[in-house]
Amino acid sequence: MRESSEIRVLVAESQVDLNRLISTYLDGKDNIRIIESVNDGKTAYDKILELKPDIALVAIIMPVLDGLAIMEKCFTDPALTTKFIVLSSINDPLIAKESFKIGASYYMLKPIDLEVLAKRIRLISRCETNENRPVPSAIAEKESMNMHRIHGQIVRLLLNIQIPSHLNGYHYLREAALMAIYNTDYIYRVTKIIYPGLAKKFKSTGDRVERSIRNAIDRAWSSEHSMLRQVFVTKPTNTQVISWIAETVRVESGLSANRDILKIAES
Repeated sequence: MRESSEIRVLVAESQVDLNRLISTYLDGKDNIRIIESVNDGKTAYDKILELKPDIALVAIIMPVLDGLAIMEKCFTDPALTTKFIVLSSINDPLIAKESFKIGASYYMLKPIDLEVLAKRIRLISRCETNENRPVPSAIAEKESMNMHRIHGQIVRLLLNIQIPSHLNGYHYLREAALMAIYNTDYIYRVTKIIYPGLAKKFKSTGDRVERSIRNAIDRAWSSEHSMLRQVFVTKPTNTQVISWIAETVRVESGLSANRDILKIAES
C-alpha cells in the first residue's frame, strides 16, 4: 500500500464515547478514513468480512466476541488482508503475547494517545505483506500456538469474572485450570494434586494457595455485575470455579481430556 493512498479503517470499541472520540479524530486525518464504527464483536466480525478494511482497531473486551476471538475468526479467511491493532485496558503480557500469536500487528494500551494511534495506523498500512497472518507450521509449532491460545482463553475468563491479575489467586486459578483442562480427574483431587503442584511451582504452601484462590473468588463474588453470579446461584467453591474454567475452555477448544499437562504446567 502506498503511503499516499487512502487507509480504510474500522473501529470496534464497546465504549461508545471512546469509539466516537477515536472515530471523530481519525476520520479525515491525513489519508485515514473511518468506514465503520461498531460496539460489539459479532457486528465487528461481520463488517470486517463485508467491508474488508485495511486496518481494524479492535478492543480486547467486547460483547459477544472479544478482540482475540474476532481475529481468530477473521484469520480463517485466507483472502482477507485486514491488519489488526488491538486496544486494551489490560496491562497483561500474556494477553499481549496471545494477541501477537493470533496475528495482531500492534497492541496499544489505554488511555489511547490518538496522535500516536494515527502514526501506527499509517506505519502498519505501508506493509505490503500481511506477515502477521498465521501460516501452516510444524506440529510442534502448532502445539505451542494451541497452548498460547488456551492460556489466552483462561485469562479472558478470569478477567470476565473480574479477578484482578495482580492477585496471587489469579495466577493460582490460571495454572489450576490449565492443569485440569486435559485431566478431568484432577478436579476430584484438588487438595492432593493441584494445590501441592501449585505450591511447588510458586514456592508456597497448599494452604496459602487454597486461601489465595478463595480470596480471589470472594472478591469477584462481591461485585454485583460479576459473571460468576450469572454462572452460579450461590458463591462457588474453589473446585467449582476451577472446574468451570477448565470445562469452558475444553469445550470451546474442542479438546479431549486424555493428555497429561501437569508437567507442562510445572515447567
